[in-house]
Amino acid sequence: MLFGRIRKKKKILLIQGSLSLYTKTAVLIHEAAACLKRKEIDHEILDMRTLDIDIWDNRSFEKYTPDTQEAYKIMKSADAYLFAIPVYAHSVSGAIQNIVDISAPVMRGKSVGILCYSQVAHSYSASLDFIRILSEKAHVTALKPVIHTYLEDFKGDGIYTEGIYQLIEELVDCAMR
Repeated sequence: MLFGRIRKKKKILLIQGSLSLYTKTAVLIHEAAACLKRKEIDHEILDMRTLDIDIWDNRSFEKYTPDTQEAYKIMKSADAYLFAIPVYAHSVSGAIQNIVDISAPVMRGKSVGILCYSQVAHSYSASLDFIRILSEKAHVTALKPVIHTYLEDFKGDGIYTEGIYQLIEELVDCAMR
């Protein structure tokens, strides 16, 4: 009789990092979620717009809001992460920076994918900076491809550039390895 290793089913956490009500990063994260759903992969979305997350300041964990504590638990339960990050002034949002400060210890050694939105193409380096921050703070493994999207990749409430769908599919496949 042959015995193989039993592989635990992975859980992917998608983090939507914009605080804006109408945001292209939410479009990206929902398309990634749709891809995961089609592949029947366990996933959850952590949408920064819906949470009251404290600024991380190293106080005792019990003194943070219930949303902050819940976000930490959700981050801890994931096996890999897909961050949808908006770029503001050539940097990632403060909300994303803060969730990394909160949850870096539980991200350690896990895989992270990036879906980036900026209004102008020359802001692409923000995602590279974010990967560097994640690597230094949480010692994560960066997944490829890093997806950069810009204003012209969207029309109305959806993705206009067809190639973005293929890149999302590749990133999801990479997250599952």
